[in-house]
Amino acid sequence: MSAPQVKEKQTWRDRWIEKDRAFYRQVFLVGLPVAFQQAINIGVNLMDTVMVGALGENALSASSLANQYYYLYYVLCLGISGGACVLSAQYWGASNHKMVKQVWRLSMYISGGAALLFALATALFSAQIMGIYTNNAEMIALGNRYLQVTAWVFFFHGTSLIMVNLMRTAGVLYLGLAVSGLSFVSNIFFNYVFIFGKFGAPCLGIAGAAVGTLISRILEFAITFGYLFLGCRQIRFTPRNLLGRLDAAMLCAFMNTGMPPIISDGMFTVGDNILSVILGHMGVAVISGQAITLATMRFCTAFILGLCNASSVMVGQAIGRGERAAVERQSRTFFLLSVAGGLLGGVIIAVVSPWIVGMYDLSPESRDATMQMLQAMSLLMVFQSVQSVMSKGVLRGGGDTRFLMFADLIFMWGLNIPSGYLAGLRWGWSPFWVFVCLKLDTICKSFLCLWRLVKGRWIKNVNETT
Repeated sequence: MSAPQVKEKQTWRDRWIEKDRAFYRQVFLVGLPVAFQQAINIGVNLMDTVMVGALGENALSASSLANQYYYLYYVLCLGISGGACVLSAQYWGASNHKMVKQVWRLSMYISGGAALLFALATALFSAQIMGIYTNNAEMIALGNRYLQVTAWVFFFHGTSLIMVNLMRTAGVLYLGLAVSGLSFVSNIFFNYVFIFGKFGAPCLGIAGAAVGTLISRILEFAITFGYLFLGCRQIRFTPRNLLGRLDAAMLCAFMNTGMPPIISDGMFTVGDNILSVILGHMGVAVISGQAITLATMRFCTAFILGLCNASSVMVGQAIGRGERAAVERQSRTFFLLSVAGGLLGGVIIAVVSPWIVGMYDLSPESRDATMQMLQAMSLLMVFQSVQSVMSKGVLRGGGDTRFLMFADLIFMWGLNIPSGYLAGLRWGWSPFWVFVCLKLDTICKSFLCLWRLVKGRWIKNVNETT
């Protein structure tokens, strides 16, 4: 009689660190293009702020507040693509290409409707929108000129952004990088031409920045959909696939799994805009500081966004293949990578802060506010990284979208907004501590997501319901 087999005891390294080199190679292949894409996009934004900043602090602040309103639409599109990518990645992992096409079509419908609503609201009420963010008459007038052109950008940018993200779940990894590279060159060139009136073009000032952005977004749209309809080998998608009835089972899965990210990101960004309103009423110095701080943060955390996208796609595909043990181990590895990425990002921000501030023509008050906010961001970066990779990557890719929706809404509306309002407008705290109050949710969600990860209740396979 053979002796009973003794189950080998796993160490923490076995449970938390993926040893398969193919995993890290896949993280690299999926995440690196996204990281470069993010770096390029933020590089464009940095150049925009530098060129607009040459027009004066009021122009810089006005464009920052106008873009904060546009950011509401941008994050809503990320919510649409985030929810759709959960389904698309899991369906792709299960080789259910029919459902993948259904998800893509529904996403285009939703993004087109959202673009129409935002475009109409912006065209009709741009001055009123700026009046929400600031009571400075000059900034309202400048922002109004900027938004009147931006109204035409919504459709081209939103639909192409969502389709690039969705195609990534089907293995189209480098399209977004190519599109962003074109955007980098075209945006800087056309901004320079129309802001300062070069090569015979009219000198449009702050409106020229919006014109340059519009042209680059039209080029992005043409390349993205040209590739989708004519060059995508991974999955054949034609204009005919935009027509016909949507599958009832897919619609049910989208409502259960895909809608929470849309609601979550939409309401979270409304809250984020309220935080911008708070900062907007603290003066031009703080508004300029926020614009520079956020642009710097996004540039220095490009790797983290790549990691976030890689974790969402890879976790979703593994769940679709039914590989639960690998999902649990790899998700914990992503947590450790997010900690390392956050620490690295914090160090980078701390090191480059003086150089970044020196790029701008700022008053002493604005320079001091910017340095304080950059210092706060460098300390909070590890929490920003962990909550981003866990909530927007691993747990969302696992289908745990409803839990994340409630977490986002509770911490934004129950913690960030009240504490930011009190610190900034009632207690008169310094920009450093106001910025910390505005980011308290990142600390809380980091620990909450870690608890959720360890419990293992976040893995939900949408293929089991369709």
